[in-house]
Amino acid sequence: MRQVRHRPRYRRGAILLLCLLALLANLAAALRWGLLDAAPQYRPSATVPALQAMLPWWRWQDPRRLPDGARTVLRLSAGELQLLADQATRLLGGASQLKLSPGQLQIQTSVPVWGRWANVELLLLDGDTLPVIDRLQLGGLAWPRWVITPLLQAALAIADRPQGGTPPLHQMVQGVRFQTDSARIHYRWRADLPARLSHWLVPPAQLARMQVYQAALVSAVRAERGAQELPALLMPLFHLARERSLAGGEAAAENRAALLVLAAHLGGRPLASWLPQAKAWPPVPRWPVLLAGRNDFPVHLLVSAALAAEGGGPLADALGLAKELGDARHGSGFSFNDYAINRAGSRLGELAVQDPLRLQLLLSAGVTTQTLLPDVSDLPEFLPESEFKSRFGGVGSPAYDAMTARIEARVAAMRLWQH
Repeated sequence: MRQVRHRPRYRRGAILLLCLLALLANLAAALRWGLLDAAPQYRPSATVPALQAMLPWWRWQDPRRLPDGARTVLRLSAGELQLLADQATRLLGGASQLKLSPGQLQIQTSVPVWGRWANVELLLLDGDTLPVIDRLQLGGLAWPRWVITPLLQAALAIADRPQGGTPPLHQMVQGVRFQTDSARIHYRWRADLPARLSHWLVPPAQLARMQVYQAALVSAVRAERGAQELPALLMPLFHLARERSLAGGEAAAENRAALLVLAAHLGGRPLASWLPQAKAWPPVPRWPVLLAGRNDFPVHLLVSAALAAEGGGPLADALGLAKELGDARHGSGFSFNDYAINRAGSRLGELAVQDPLRLQLLLSAGVTTQTLLPDVSDLPEFLPESEFKSRFGGVGSPAYDAMTARIEARVAAMRLWQH
């Protein structure tokens, strides 16, 4: 009698698994080529003037002075909405365009995904709580409201859970109304919002790193009472960063933490003013910090470096330029030397995450003013808006581009970037 040989069960399972993986691979390829495009549909808009406008807007809108539970209205102009959308998508390497009309807001976004582009259109309508998502389109595929609403509710149930007996954060929103040139968001202020947001924006591991560098900065400032040159603070903090990295720490994260702590101190915005957890940390003594004998140069350098390390160089450059344009209109005047230092700071922040161990080695070994700064001795500064326009024609003019190209060459030639 002929014996029948049965295929082992594990072989059947392996075949089914391979078939499933092949199906998923084909589905991913179909999604990539069917829903993603070869090029973006939407390009970045010019947002530099709006960046400066956001500073007084935030000071006026800052809700932290409100009592817990107070109801208020957040008003955003079309330009301010566009700015916020731009900055959010630029962090992802994309761009957004907004179109406001009575009762609705259309958001058009292009974001890079898997080497291609996700071109997304989102239509939001007025809502009695959150805005109503009426339509979502990705590439050639559109999802109507009856599909999106349960998906959104499920996502909120997972991502925005109650904590400590308090309701979810999205329940703060009490209504959204869109108009032709603005949007109004009605909300009930919650005093626990800054602490909740800080947990999202600054993960616990990074917060712990920042506490370590805050303590190191306190020690470095107390070691020499009075004005200090910036290199004297950089060396001990990045020596510590190198030690922690070689002991198994994540080098780029160590650098970001050190730069954030320094930038907060030099910029006059202590960590405790925007991180509730930092209120229990020892404060950094307020002694002047100088670079090339000036107290504004360290601010430009370190704030730009921290922004670039956290969000990419273009964000730091845009904010630095917005500051200079604002100074030309209302402050000390447009300064090309500040612009140059902002660019050097952006490069410093980029190096901090792209080649973190090398930066730690350089800064912990000791740097000088000449190492940190490009040559700015002959660059025009303190130019009022009228003089800036008469001499350079404004941002984007040939004379302005020639000056910035000259600055870029000097920044690129700095020894700090040379291997």
